[in-house]
Amino acid sequence: DSANTDSVYATFESILEQLDGNFMMINKNQIVNLLEIDKIQGNELYLKKVREAFIISEARREEFDLRISRL
Repeated sequence: DSANTDSVYATFESILEQLDGNFMMINKNQIVNLLEIDKIQGNELYLKKVREAFIISEARREEFDLRISRL
């Protein structure tokens, strides 16, 4: 619900190594917490308390579906 943006200068791989297994890279620019998903509509993913959709890339979709099915 905030207009503020947090910035980190690191590779996604190094960031993911520091996060628990609930986080996933859903496209080449975004990592999300799978436990914070509010709804999924096609390739659009909505997080709790975030109005705009995130796009799940085709390259990440199979892994995403597998991981969601395990939650």
